Amino acid sequence: MVFYSHTKKDKDGNISPIKELEVHLKNVQKEIIRNYHSFISFENFNLDNNVFNAIGLFHDLGKYTTFFQDYLFEKYKGDLKKHSFISANFTFNFLNNRQNDLEPYLIYYCIKHHHINLTTPSKKLNKTYMLILTDNLKNQIQDILLDNDAKKEIENLVNLYCKKDFKLCDNCFHYDEKFIKRISIHICNQRASIENYFFIIYFFSLLISSDKIDAAEASKYQIHQINPDLVNQFISAKQNKSLENIRNKAKSEIEDKLSEIDYFKDRIFTLTAPTGIGKTLSVMNFALKLKDKISKNGKYSYNPQIIYCLPFINIIEQTYQEFENLLKFENKKVEILKHHQYSDIFSMLNKMSENQDEEEELSKKMLEVEDWQSDIIITTFVQFFHSVISNRNKMLKKFYRIAGSIIILDEIQNIKAEYWPLIGLTLYYLTKFFNCKIILMTATQPLIFETAKKEFKDELNEFSYKELLNTKEKEFFFKSFNRTKIVSLIDKKNPLKDADEFYKIFSKKWNSSKSCLIVVNTIKRSLEIFNKLKNEIKTNKIYYLSTNIVPIHRKYVIRRVKQLLKIKEKVILVSTQCIEAGVDLDFGMGFRDIGPIDSIIQVAGRINRNDRQGYLNSPLYVINFAYNSERIYGKILINTTIEVLNGKKEFYENDYLELIKNYYNLITGERTSFQESRDLYKAMKHLRFSKEDQELSIEDFKLIDDLRTDYVDVFVPLTKKADRTLDTYLNDFLPCKDFNKRRNIFIKIKSDFNMYKLSVPLKLIKEILQESPSINVHIENKFYSINKTYIGLINNKINLEKILYDYLTGFCREKIKPEHLIL
Repeated sequence: MVFYSHTKKDKDGNISPIKELEVHLKNVQKEIIRNYHSFISFENFNLDNNVFNAIGLFHDLGKYTTFFQDYLFEKYKGDLKKHSFISANFTFNFLNNRQNDLEPYLIYYCIKHHHINLTTPSKKLNKTYMLILTDNLKNQIQDILLDNDAKKEIENLVNLYCKKDFKLCDNCFHYDEKFIKRISIHICNQRASIENYFFIIYFFSLLISSDKIDAAEASKYQIHQINPDLVNQFISAKQNKSLENIRNKAKSEIEDKLSEIDYFKDRIFTLTAPTGIGKTLSVMNFALKLKDKISKNGKYSYNPQIIYCLPFINIIEQTYQEFENLLKFENKKVEILKHHQYSDIFSMLNKMSENQDEEEELSKKMLEVEDWQSDIIITTFVQFFHSVISNRNKMLKKFYRIAGSIIILDEIQNIKAEYWPLIGLTLYYLTKFFNCKIILMTATQPLIFETAKKEFKDELNEFSYKELLNTKEKEFFFKSFNRTKIVSLIDKKNPLKDADEFYKIFSKKWNSSKSCLIVVNTIKRSLEIFNKLKNEIKTNKIYYLSTNIVPIHRKYVIRRVKQLLKIKEKVILVSTQCIEAGVDLDFGMGFRDIGPIDSIIQVAGRINRNDRQGYLNSPLYVINFAYNSERIYGKILINTTIEVLNGKKEFYENDYLELIKNYYNLITGERTSFQESRDLYKAMKHLRFSKEDQELSIEDFKLIDDLRTDYVDVFVPLTKKADRTLDTYLNDFLPCKDFNKRRNIFIKIKSDFNMYKLSVPLKLIKEILQESPSINVHIENKFYSINKTYIGLINNKINLEKILYDYLTGFCREKIKPEHLIL
């Protein structure tokens, strides 16, 4: 008898086998060995080929039952088709003669969960559920032992790879409930260790990735060498600019640190340098040369992947484009991949032949993207850290790729302060266990490792990191610039109440011969200020940017403003914090509502960015509106900012380094609590993957807080492409009942769908529906979409009452007042 692991149904409903089970098991075993990083370092586990062979060869052993084979051809639908538990038991019994009894259990745990999310090992299971589970196991064991073909094939697999003269018997699948329960309790309590956590997620990742890639017959990517002089060639081909000399000096001094590196000891690097000094290319130059040296490091050599992480999706596109231009100077094929929720899968698809199945190809390509199959990955902090601190099968799938990689974390200060110690400690363990090289890069280096050492003294007693610019070099670069100054207009006793009060200050400070950036903390405030300026200043060069406009609209605004600034137009841009990091715009002056010091300095980085002649010490005025700042950032950060800014009224750019130090020293003082970091680390150490009680679990970790439940998604069909996307969603996706087909339809439209989507307060939608339920918004399966008729310009009097999405400011949140109109 031939046993199969997977089948396929064609368009007519006919089922045919696509892969033999023995072939699948052997492929997964080989893929695990191929992807295993040779230089990982677990202190308490002695890994050998038997472990890799066992996890790959035995993970689907339960598919040898007639129940599963019948299920593949839709002849059986019951619980006896489930195969993870019996496969896990076989593997545990096979490995259980090893000296370290935790190792067989952890592999058992990975196999048991390989189709689901990880749960807490010591979780109490319902007695009825356990009786059903063990009864099913007995039936499955009996079924395999009575099938001579299945029995023979299993024995051949074991004898071929693991040991000779193996004979399959009942004890091979035996489930010792008391013994397993005792180990699971010990591993979560008396024998708890952070090493256990990282062992689990690494082998879990290796298994589920290898399993899914082989099942889909997706490609298996091999990391390439990259020319280490690529950045130098790229820069030499560019035209010289006013900042090029100092940028080259920074790049050279960072590169010189390579000669001082101990490749075994030095694994964490930090770079603190002013905005606009060319940190992105300098660090990529360092990373490429480091990659080259690692690949030529004798018997310890390997070819590392580069993972470049950014805080915001809107700057990924910009960075991706810059790296694509960089790779044009590479003679051989090198792949670069961007991975975030708006990633366009079609841009990653190769041309398909006419006989290829489009749905199948889409599924394969999505797997390859989610598996990070590329030489350089550009991704978000959310994607990266939720692949390290997580219980989710989908997110952990790519964790194995992190081992041995060079990880660049750009603008790391954007991670909320409560997580700094946890992130610092986690990065340390990535270097300790998985031989990663990590580069933290920012203009305002937060004390992530200092807070980690303070909160986790015992774990970080051997910790150190290397600065790519030493103290003197940092001071030189910060003092080399006089591009901007921060001017405090904060009046804590009399904060600004509205846009009218802001305009009084603005009209006194604004220089009409210069472009101006205005950044405030809330959408409501930004809309008030934009409308006020539109009413007071007779110009069409005032633009608006926030998450109140859909992502495709935001891209257009940034591109348009950049074009106007390039030809020296006097643009005014009113924005929220989405402008802060990485957006390459250069204004003549600015205003910033009070926020954390690092956010203020980030906004200063959008002013006189290129050190233009005649713009010496361009001002960024810091103001404070009533009520909103503490609600957004918390009292600690805002009060600390006020405290450091109250020292004097003006801070020139060469003072920023000292300003940053004072700010972070105050934040990390005794008054700051990092309890959430401690609780989440405890959850990792004790393998509390899933929520069981009131204590924090790993699944509670959220780098960015979820949107509040009183917000809903609204689709805005601004273009014909959006119309087609909405039509596909409503007429193809929603009615579809087939899971795989439905998934592939969404893969096709996901990128475009997200580019036209807003998050809107539910109360506004309800108000709209109450006023005119039949015309303004239509709902399909709890999905909201604005009728295209009601998208336009508010300053068109005829459409005033009908407009729900304005081409200037986005979603219309309030009734528009007559004084806000342009006449």
